[in-house]
Amino acid sequence: MRKKILQNLLLLVLGSILITMLLGGALMYRNTINQVQQDLQQDVAYLRQNLLMEPGRLNFPSSPLTRITLIDTQGKVVYDSEANHDAMENHEHRPEVQAAQRDGHGSADRVSATVGKRDFYYAERLADGRILRVARSADDIFSTMISFIPWLVLMGLGIGFLAYLAAVRLTNKLIAPLEDVNLDHPLAGETYEELAPFLLRIAKQNQALKDAANLRREFTANVSHELKTPLQSISGYAEIINAGIAKPEDVPRFVAKIRSEAARLIEMVDNILKLSRLDEGGLEDQLQNIDLKAIVVFCCQRLEEQARAQQVELVQALPEKPVMLRCVPAVVDEIVFNLVENAIKYNQAGGRVTVSLPPDPEGAVQLRVRDTGKGIAKEDQQRIFERFYRGEKSHTGAIPGNGLGLALVKHGVLLHKGTINLASTPGEGTEITVTFGKL
Repeated sequence: MRKKILQNLLLLVLGSILITMLLGGALMYRNTINQVQQDLQQDVAYLRQNLLMEPGRLNFPSSPLTRITLIDTQGKVVYDSEANHDAMENHEHRPEVQAAQRDGHGSADRVSATVGKRDFYYAERLADGRILRVARSADDIFSTMISFIPWLVLMGLGIGFLAYLAAVRLTNKLIAPLEDVNLDHPLAGETYEELAPFLLRIAKQNQALKDAANLRREFTANVSHELKTPLQSISGYAEIINAGIAKPEDVPRFVAKIRSEAARLIEMVDNILKLSRLDEGGLEDQLQNIDLKAIVVFCCQRLEEQARAQQVELVQALPEKPVMLRCVPAVVDEIVFNLVENAIKYNQAGGRVTVSLPPDPEGAVQLRVRDTGKGIAKEDQQRIFERFYRGEKSHTGAIPGNGLGLALVKHGVLLHKGTINLASTPGEGTEITVTFGKL
């Protein structure tokens, strides 16, 4: 970046110097030409005075810079300071001569047919009709200008060197605040105001990386804990059976316990894989238009036996017409099943779970699960959708589970661009409303 800034600054400065020199040269050339024209007019004025004093004079003071020509009224050259006038052709058709005959004076610049070099001409009509013309070689003018070129080059090199030093200093000054930025704490120091959005984005990314690292550590700790308990149970019962310590009548119970813990492990791994797929996304190709009412009915049928075992009434308050939803059916089935299962699991004997599909004023599809359980403590309400998070009662083992069900619900709803609304009062129950977005 430093090199690029320095290069751009030098290109800008050197380009400015070059343009300035070109413009200066053009201005000097124009001023020189104007000065030559003025000098030629002064020469003519001086020579005209001499002719007025001596009308018949055909000899003028010689000048190394100025060529003098006198032309009669017919265009015949009667005097020329640099050539034999008798050998010169008629000048009646010369532009400066024609202009002088017509307007009293005229000027031109062209290659002389007589001396074969480029000249600047100025002609003036005298009182007797003759034309007095003076000329100055363009070569002399260009030679004068060329003599200035070495000085201009030296001046340009000097300015370029000073510009290089200034560009290096300015580049270092521009880069210094960037080099002082602490990428771990980008908002801590002072820097350019224009960099604020960029540094804010870095700060957010840093925070996201920290959050992700914390989440990974927490996830690893939770997985280790959740896997350790059933594995210890399986290992313990297996060792007792393998050592022959278990009584024959206890073996079936130990085997059943091993099978139960293995099933718990399989369920946990399956849920973790589901969460991983939801995190990765890419399920858009599985979108279908389905009847949400049919999914609710199917999930409730699968949970009827569990509800009866816990003495919980499972009520389906569903509309008569189908409720169409564009979604990933497997994910929506997981959402409905986990919400209803949790409502049954955390209910109490004689309680009720009501599943409904209430209409939404804005036309969105909604799913609502209400229970009459003990409710959720206020301090737990913000965390129940976190992975592996369970209430105090579930951690004691009174209620089985691995704390991934509501995390699956949350990620499934996010996949469908939806929202979750939780309303719970301890001692009265909980109501969870899912509003699905449009896909």
